[in-house]
Amino acid sequence: MRMPAFARFLGKRDEIEESFHDPSQEEEKDENPILIRAGEETAIDTSLLDTGRGGTTLFQIAVEEPGEYRLLLNVRSASENELAQMSLSMFYNCDLVRTITLGGSQREWRTETAELGELNGYQNYLRFYFGQSGMGIKEAKLIRIAKTPDCGNGV
Repeated sequence: MRMPAFARFLGKRDEIEESFHDPSQEEEKDENPILIRAGEETAIDTSLLDTGRGGTTLFQIAVEEPGEYRLLLNVRSASENELAQMSLSMFYNCDLVRTITLGGSQREWRTETAELGELNGYQNYLRFYFGQSGMGIKEAKLIRIAKTPDCGNGV
């Protein structure tokens, strides 16, 4: 009856468990998106990315011309631990587009791609989420790979 499992069953928490559930311990996340005006090929400033553990960065993408877009990232492991694993998940309008996972020994720069699909107007949101720290990103580009066909109705 003195086991921690029984105390949890009764709804009692110790100091450690209270710190997990204390809203005052949670960080305030700034959810104001960073605006990117995307053309045919647009560089994304990688210094804006929060690559720390649990880091998230939100971009609002305003496209000049509607079309199909692809994201190119030049990534590598920046971790000293060869056994480390780090991941980056990318979400477009709340849908998971791609997860990149690297091991600590993958220290050579490599290009990863993510197909975003059709973007139009100003209401396009791209979120980067880093599960662990240690991923280096040297370059990020948003590229239009196809224009949306004009419907030709003169409107």
